[in-house]
Amino acid sequence: MDYDVVEPINLDRMIGTTRRDARRSRKKTSVAARLMRAASTAASPTIERFNTSICSPEGLAAALDFDIIFSCVDRPWPRAVLNTLAYADLIPVIDGGINIETRPGPDGGMRGASWRAHTLVPGRTCLQCSRQLAAHEATLDMGGLLDDPEYIRRAGRPTGGSPNVALLSASVSAAQLAQLVSLVAKPAGFGVPLPLRYSLAGHLHEHLNCEPAEYCPVEKSVAVGDQRQSLIRDEGPWIQGQREPTLLARARSAVGQRVGRLRPRG
Repeated sequence: MDYDVVEPINLDRMIGTTRRDARRSRKKTSVAARLMRAASTAASPTIERFNTSICSPEGLAAALDFDIIFSCVDRPWPRAVLNTLAYADLIPVIDGGINIETRPGPDGGMRGASWRAHTLVPGRTCLQCSRQLAAHEATLDMGGLLDDPEYIRRAGRPTGGSPNVALLSASVSAAQLAQLVSLVAKPAGFGVPLPLRYSLAGHLHEHLNCEPAEYCPVEKSVAVGDQRQSLIRDEGPWIQGQREPTLLARARSAVGQRVGRLRPRG
């Protein structure tokens, strides 16, 4: 599930994408499906694609049909939606994330990095209680303020570009797959672990012994289903992100097809 399209900046961090995918602004879900079919050992794999956001009514409805969800989002709003869904709808969500720390100053290099993997199920702490999600950040994201230059300037938030985390993504993916094995196979009978964190600078792998908050609204809402806290909107900042690339992709694709017809054969 993703509403975005492939851009040139994605090429070094999305394994299997091509320059042609970026030129045509192909949907990321289409590229993922193509790669999955190429690698599949099944004769006719069934792959469903959802070109939408988990923050939309359509995205949430689609997610509720699945038994396990991998969370690979990098925004607090969709993370909050998945955090709530895991407890309210009893669908395990395997979340992963990367944090890059830089030295202060305009020329600051990388001071350290860490990545986490966490399976969200009743009986384990949620993303808020494990301090991997701040509720106020999700609220700001829902209002579009995290993309508003004026708000960012007034709030004194950092404005630097996002670091390239492609080299660490494989580690996060491996950690999430290990969480899946623990969830399903329960090696040695241990089952789902506590949230795990690996610190790159100190080469330290640790369990995060987080205690659930006494009045955590997420963990207190187990199996409430449609009575869950509503974080879904028919309209929101994600709509802009969904519609604009789609129109751009159509325009680029049409241009590419027309140019292709004009090229001599042979």
